[in-house]
Amino acid sequence: MPIPQDEATFRRSLLRHRRDGRHGELRTHYRNLLGVRGRHALTIGSRWRSVATDGRAVTLRWPGLEVAVNLGKEPARGLPAWGWCVKEG
Repeated sequence: MPIPQDEATFRRSLLRHRRDGRHGELRTHYRNLLGVRGRHALTIGSRWRSVATDGRAVTLRWPGLEVAVNLGKEPARGLPAWGWCVKEG
């Protein structure tokens, strides 16, 4: 059992923020989504103007913003498996 107060336990427990390969791709996706949220915080905070579903694909629409998400492992509505698309403007 690791000793919580031990310096070595602390060092082994630190998160490593890898930026290569798939880790980098996921980090980029999150950064992009956070950017959209920052640019459209007031719009997103209001009620959804429109929601459309097509199987596992969901599209959310607000004035000036559309977010489409595929929540399935097969391509749907022009999105790859588990893919998403944001249209601004």
